[in-house]
Amino acid sequence: MRLLNPERLGLGLVVAALLAAVAAPSRAFAQAMNLRHYTMTFNQNFGAINALKVSDFGPISRRGPTWIAHTPYDGDWVKFEAPSGAFQPFRLGHGYLTIRTQIINGVSNGGLLSSVDAQGNGFSQKYGYFEMKAKLPAGPGTWPAFWLMSLPALLNRDLPMDEIDIAEQWGNSINDLFSTLHLWDASASWRQLWNTQSVSNQPTMTTGFHSFGVDIQPDYITFYYDRERIGQFPNAIPGYPDKFDQPMYIMLDLAYGGGAPGISAPNSLSGHQDLQVKYVRVWQGSGGSTVAD
Repeated sequence: MRLLNPERLGLGLVVAALLAAVAAPSRAFAQAMNLRHYTMTFNQNFGAINALKVSDFGPISRRGPTWIAHTPYDGDWVKFEAPSGAFQPFRLGHGYLTIRTQIINGVSNGGLLSSVDAQGNGFSQKYGYFEMKAKLPAGPGTWPAFWLMSLPALLNRDLPMDEIDIAEQWGNSINDLFSTLHLWDASASWRQLWNTQSVSNQPTMTTGFHSFGVDIQPDYITFYYDRERIGQFPNAIPGYPDKFDQPMYIMLDLAYGGGAPGISAPNSLSGHQDLQVKYVRVWQGSGGSTVAD
């Protein structure tokens, strides 16, 4: 064995330490979400209300509805039923909101809530933590989702539209939770310009109530399941100057079919399927995804 010179050993340790410091990431990220330094800005507790404030198309106002029952950008991909329609997609009771989907006369009927109307009235927020607590359905072909879209592109279709899919799950793969970032051409073509995705195995999504969340910060976007980190991406869109730094509005829905290839199962839905939602909440703040110094 060759013995090392003590002076050289000391110098080597110093060099190694410097190299390690250079190689170490500039931020350390927590495994669990911490909301201590956040302030709640939106709280729709479905177990604490007697009536759902939802309009077919709005307008949303301070004393009027909190939600509309369609995508505000005229992008419904199935028949999302009006709240007062013959097929009742929304029901309150037992401490949660039920959003129902069902095949009626060969037509897929579902329910959707949007926190802004077509004129941009309603709730949206730049950065912060967005969360839903829900129990997802297990039926074949069902497609529950909880997601955010950028407000500026709703009002000006010449702008690209940012989308953050906090939670998507399909009835043919009920254990897979999809969390995705998209950039869209919001004009008539609706081309997808870019996307990246995290998939995690969560077999309890359909057996009980769990929280689905995202923390949006200027540097990183972090996804959570029961406030445990399941995915993280830099807040940047390669090849584009855009990033997720705009006010985002909320949508949640339950649809049947019409999603990714292979998930549609025409007429295989037996009876209705339900998405049960205890609350949708939003906080403003920072630091919850990072390890405290």
